[in-house]
Amino acid sequence: MNKEEVFELIRRYNEGKCTEQEQSLLETWYVNQFPAPAEELAEFKLEQDLHDILCALPKPDRKMKLWYKIAAAAAVLLVMGTGYFYMERHAAENKDQIYVRSDIKPGGNKAVITLGNGKTIDLNKAGTGILSHEAGLVITKTAGGQVICKLDPYAAKESSLMTITTPRGGAYMLELPDGTKVWLNAASSLQYLPARAKAAERRVTLRGEAYFEVAKDKARPFFVETAQQVVKVLGTHFNVSAYEEDLSTRTTLFEGSVWVHESGQGVESVGRQAILMPGQQSLWTPKGFKIAAADVKEALAWKNGYFIFNEETLGSIMQKVSRWYNIDVVFKDNLEKTSFIGVISRSKNLASVLQLLQETGNVHFKMEGRSVIVMK
Repeated sequence: MNKEEVFELIRRYNEGKCTEQEQSLLETWYVNQFPAPAEELAEFKLEQDLHDILCALPKPDRKMKLWYKIAAAAAVLLVMGTGYFYMERHAAENKDQIYVRSDIKPGGNKAVITLGNGKTIDLNKAGTGILSHEAGLVITKTAGGQVICKLDPYAAKESSLMTITTPRGGAYMLELPDGTKVWLNAASSLQYLPARAKAAERRVTLRGEAYFEVAKDKARPFFVETAQQVVKVLGTHFNVSAYEEDLSTRTTLFEGSVWVHESGQGVESVGRQAILMPGQQSLWTPKGFKIAAADVKEALAWKNGYFIFNEETLGSIMQKVSRWYNIDVVFKDNLEKTSFIGVISRSKNLASVLQLLQETGNVHFKMEGRSVIVMK
């Protein structure tokens, strides 16, 4: 197989012309790489991996059992409890389908900026260019949808507090005046006082979940405050998940090092705190504080466009689904603690996500408007 044939498969995938089996294998290959876009991989590595995938693809009349051995974490594979289930779509297409009167699309780029003077900017409706130039802060939206904040060095007065909030069904990426990049997940908010970019430190307050690429500045540490902890860095990449309803705070480090300590205990405190190394995660719950090795792909899955469930409970899964699709979830039966393993694209419509979960045979869903009922 030559290079043209390899990249022809990618082209058909991007155009939506792949078969279900080809699409699943490609998505599995992508998720199992370190979290970097395919175009950033060395070309020879890309060709080699895709060659292996093409060699593993089944003939039209062969079942998915064969390629399951090659794709251990296949996007169409779900594990429920201790029982293993793999789904043969051609056999399930007309069986036990979710009735859909009106499907729900996945979330997208949606956020609102609130300035200190009360002015709001709906980023979903705003055009490109300069959105605001007041109170010492210039806010610009690029053609790609990114928001860039810059300080006005000639402003007569210092800028005031700025808050960016994503709704359920929304996510957004912005760049702070110091060059730090922040990706906000659904139902999250980030407060930032731009004047601090001139001060001895940089500080933001987070509610929900965000991934940070902090601009390096040894002279000015960067602090991320949540309800339960404070993270101090000089310049690094990390993810913080601090949803109030989760009753936990997770900080996962990808690069550099971070200092994590509980809120209410000053930076010089000797309370519960830790320094994380790459690949580690701190977990705070009402029961305690601990450090452990992290599944970095799972922690960053939301930013890369996937749900990755690693023995995750259905209650936790549906919490994530409800935030991304802006739905309400009602459990009719005691299924919240049922666990799953699987990978599902966040770009799918809601019915497709629920169908993948339902095809395990041990859970069923009913869609009623923007509510999903979970039952046996």
